[in-house]
Amino acid sequence: MTWETVQEPAALSLSSLRLLRVPTSLLPLYRIYCIGEVRELIHRWWFLFCLVIASLNLMAFGTLTHPFGTAYQPVLMSALSTTVLNMGALAFSFRPVAQVHWNRWVPAVFAITVFLQISCNLAVDAADPGHLVFAIQITVITCLIGLYVLQLRVRATVLAAIGGGMAFMPTAVSTASNAYWAFLVSYASVCTILVICSAVRDERRRVTFMLAVTLSQQNARMKQINRVLEVQALRDPLTLLRNRRAFEEQLHQEWVRAMRQATPLSVLMIDIDHFKQYNDHAGHPAGDRCLLTVATALSETIRRPGDCVARYGGEEFVALLPNTDAEGALHVAQQCLQKIDDLALPHPGLEQGARVSLSIGCASTWPEFHRDRQALVKWADEALYVAKNNGRHQVAQAPSRTSRPKQLTASAPAACPGRLGDPGTDLAR
Repeated sequence: MTWETVQEPAALSLSSLRLLRVPTSLLPLYRIYCIGEVRELIHRWWFLFCLVIASLNLMAFGTLTHPFGTAYQPVLMSALSTTVLNMGALAFSFRPVAQVHWNRWVPAVFAITVFLQISCNLAVDAADPGHLVFAIQITVITCLIGLYVLQLRVRATVLAAIGGGMAFMPTAVSTASNAYWAFLVSYASVCTILVICSAVRDERRRVTFMLAVTLSQQNARMKQINRVLEVQALRDPLTLLRNRRAFEEQLHQEWVRAMRQATPLSVLMIDIDHFKQYNDHAGHPAGDRCLLTVATALSETIRRPGDCVARYGGEEFVALLPNTDAEGALHVAQQCLQKIDDLALPHPGLEQGARVSLSIGCASTWPEFHRDRQALVKWADEALYVAKNNGRHQVAQAPSRTSRPKQLTASAPAACPGRLGDPGTDLAR
């Protein structure tokens, strides 16, 4: 599941930002989001955690120089055992399963850590009663920093606080010392503040998540709209062929490629014969159907990868044939002529039995010798008018790399070896 594939709308308003619930459909994605935060926390701040553990160990070893150094050995044991426990937990946290269940096992590790600290510090209290005050301060600071930095959820924070408090609560209840009760009150106060902070952070996390989902969905919709607009901008709405703008862009790209690779490039200008009479007698809806049929036939004929068939305007079509020389362009033009003849589309605007036919002008060049790509289109257009002026339903070809068209009749496709790269030929594209 990704943010773009969420089916339920996640749009937020100012009034909905106060909601603390994530929609059911988004819960799996929200869990992944939380796991990502945990992973970032671990990979970014693990060295700081090691630094804190090292500092606490230095403080513990420093107690050996105290006048009651022997009595402070439990503190050293507590520091060592806590170090082993927490370093093991840190190593375990790099595993994906630990990150998934972060809010389940971290409270237990936290409670055990507090239990070890309290138990060992209570053992020192008999030899140095003033030590307990120092222990209260260190433990409270540890709880404050630990629970906040670990970014536990509210329920996990409550469980960790209760688990840590259970370590010293029996002693505080059974002892008349005010120091224990002061410790309990301080611990409870700090944990209450941390639970509130955790609730606020959870709410902010949910709001941030919902805003991220909403933004992602809006971006996905914008991309979809942009794709639709791009299709509308580059496609002819009737025939679904590329339009003139898309053809010009493709011509520029193929021209640059042909110059770089020293390959030929050909253009076919295609016109439906007497199409105005067709529209006048059959009507524009029938004319649109005729255009669509011809466009489909051209697409089926000119289908090599890299070829481009576009509607140039009105009843005119244009085809771009990369890596195709004059011989190959002539062969393709004859195939297009034959394809429309095979369809035998009736032409209601002409005499009885007349069929729809094409006139085609083709031009070829080597872009490495001619820098003006628009000249290629101009040559093909001039060749088209030669074909129309000489009776239509034929192909006229401009000589390769020249602007002087030469008429070639095409009553039937010539048995030429084909364009470069055509299936069934030995010529490489």
